[in-house]
Amino acid sequence: MYPPKSVSVSISPSGEIVSGDSVTLICSSDSNPPALNFSWFKGRTIVGSGRIYNISKISSDDSGEYKCKSRNKHGEKYSAVTLNVMYSPRNVSVMINGSGEIVSGDSVTLICSSDSNPPALNFSWFKENESSAVGSGQSFSALQSGRFYCQAHNQHGSQRSDAVTVTVHHRLGWHVWLGISVACVGFFIIIIILFIMRKRRDAKTEDLTVKQDNLYSDVTGRDVHVSESADFDDAQYATVAFSKPRRDRNTSDHRDTEEIQYATVQHHKNKQTRRSEENESQYDNIRIHQPESAVRRSNVESVEEDSVIYSHVK
Repeated sequence: MYPPKSVSVSISPSGEIVSGDSVTLICSSDSNPPALNFSWFKGRTIVGSGRIYNISKISSDDSGEYKCKSRNKHGEKYSAVTLNVMYSPRNVSVMINGSGEIVSGDSVTLICSSDSNPPALNFSWFKENESSAVGSGQSFSALQSGRFYCQAHNQHGSQRSDAVTVTVHHRLGWHVWLGISVACVGFFIIIIILFIMRKRRDAKTEDLTVKQDNLYSDVTGRDVHVSESADFDDAQYATVAFSKPRRDRNTSDHRDTEEIQYATVQHHKNKQTRRSEENESQYDNIRIHQPESAVRRSNVESVEEDSVIYSHVK
């Protein structure tokens, strides 16, 4: 009598195990009396009992090491086997090396990754809505805008990734820069021209203001000449003041007679003024300073009526 020895595990069917297959594990041992107690473990977990352990529709999750424990009343012994389940690519994804936004002439690198057994060595790149491949290999350099995806392959199948977006910003050509430069120069020239025109307009306005101020003046003397600039349409008025003539001591009182001086003011209307406006009469307010003798006479002769002098302006 002896405990189990030469314990072994066989896999049926033999050979490569692919996801979706059914697999049978058979445990055998040499013992006396023969072992009648068999247990199956995956890691430290019991997954089955009996000399035969069946796995239907095996998946990648079933991959790993399995142990069979053979026991009789004299002892026990373990035997292990590893299941390597093959499967096609899954969880295929694309990683962008950068932001995905590039400038025309540059490129962005796309990297394809997947989970497969054996690892995928064949990758194809496609542009969305196009049937033909635009690149191959695990990495791809995109030179144009669009949505790209990769397809990973191994001997058990293939799977494609979701599409990622690549945006290409075009550089401005030299002719565009030239146009922008010319536009900027033209803009500054226009600003300078407007500044010069404004300065001239301000200078002209100042000159016209001076001319207008010259129209309003007190004139002393007999001869009065008032000129009007052609740029003014409104009637201008001149206030004419007469100074008291000097009194000659040898002159008789008869010469103290009131002297009335007249000022003729010529007013030239702008040509653009309507002819109807030319008929309107303009009046000047004329202050007349009478000689002291005339004032005394007016006090004596109270019956005399005050003289009203009108100056007609043409």
